[in-house]
Amino acid sequence: MSALPRPSRRVLVLFGATGDLAKRKLFPGFFHLFREGLMPEDFRVIGSGRHSPGTDDEFRERINESLQVHGRGELDEHWGGFASRLSFVASSAEDGVKAAGDQITALVPQCKESVASAGGS
Repeated sequence: MSALPRPSRRVLVLFGATGDLAKRKLFPGFFHLFREGLMPEDFRVIGSGRHSPGTDDEFRERINESLQVHGRGELDEHWGGFASRLSFVASSAEDGVKAAGDQITALVPQCKESVASAGGS
């Protein structure tokens, strides 16, 4: 059985990125997949939530702490590569979909092009 090809470029937007589910399950899972070479070659994880952790570096520090407590193994040489792909945008339901989308699109300019080339609007 041959291995499936890895997708080339992806952006994952995680709403509720400062919540308990993300802390205990999602980010440890993403990091494990990254360590095993199962994430796309070029990816970004944009966390979004009502409660801003501060700067992107402070968000990365929160994820680092979560991985130390809830991850499958110790943080190793893969952490730097994973951390560099993490960023955060503060948003809430009151902001509306367009406002959140505009912030995310501004953060990753390739998002709009990728969506358009995939047949989205």
